[in-house]
This record gives sequence, C-alpha cells and structure tokens, in this order.
Amino acid sequence: MSTVNIIFERVGKVDPVTRGIEMAVNYLEKQFDREQQIQSNIIVLCLAQIMGMYFVSSMLLMGMNMPLEYG
Repeated sequence: MSTVNIIFERVGKVDPVTRGIEMAVNYLEKQFDREQQIQSNIIVLCLAQIMGMYFVSSMLLMGMNMPLEYG
C-alpha cells in the first residue's frame, strides 16, 4: 500500500483537520472583506444573546438553590 501511495504522490503533508481549517479560513476571508460591517453587528448581537442567556440561567440556578423560606 505504501508503494501505491508513493507512486500516486499521496504522501501526507497536511492532516485532514488542518486542511479543513485552512479551507474554512480561506473561504471566510473572502466573506469578511465584503461584509465586515455586517459581521461586526452580528458578533455584537450574538455576544449580547449569550450574555442574556447566561444571566437568565444564573438567576434560575440561584432561585433553585435558595431555601424555601426566602422564596
């Protein structure tokens, strides 16, 4: 099998995960150039959504862990 790989020049230079990451970065790099302003708005909105979910979940957990006499 190794002889076949050498003949067809299928020598592994880059692992598949690294290759996939490189392809994703190259694809997204082109989109970032076009939609940079929209992209920054989306990032801010996603961070606000995550922070809101974190706040609600922490309030629910604190409410569940309080003794019954406080609730």
